[in-house]
Amino acid sequence: MRYEDLVAFIKQARETATDEVALKAKELYQEWVAGATYKVGDRRRFGDKLYKCRQEHTSEAQFTPDLIPALWEVINETHTGTLEDPIPYDPNMVVFEGLYYSHNEVIYKCIRDSGNPLYTTPDTLVGNYFEVV
Repeated sequence: MRYEDLVAFIKQARETATDEVALKAKELYQEWVAGATYKVGDRRRFGDKLYKCRQEHTSEAQFTPDLIPALWEVINETHTGTLEDPIPYDPNMVVFEGLYYSHNEVIYKCIRDSGNPLYTTPDTLVGNYFEVV
């Protein structure tokens, strides 16, 4: 196989991979940079995490993926959401009733679907979206 063909194959596979597969090969994704135009679904590395673009935009230095959950969603490893395997909570995720989430070594049970990303931590949402287990 020619080098150019291999590069084309990797680029295509990178774009069509599921989030779970993308996490296994996150080194294949480019680093996030300021001044770039991103479209919905684009994946970029920032720090040690892989992010997916939520809405088309041109990035700015002060609006990094870890700070702007309206623009970027962190792609997490797959967890079952059970008490034994809670989902690590990031303050920009949609949560689902009946699943368990962990944050700062505390486990929370979700008591209702959020429908939209929550932009704060579970400890501030106890009684509204979560209960402490």
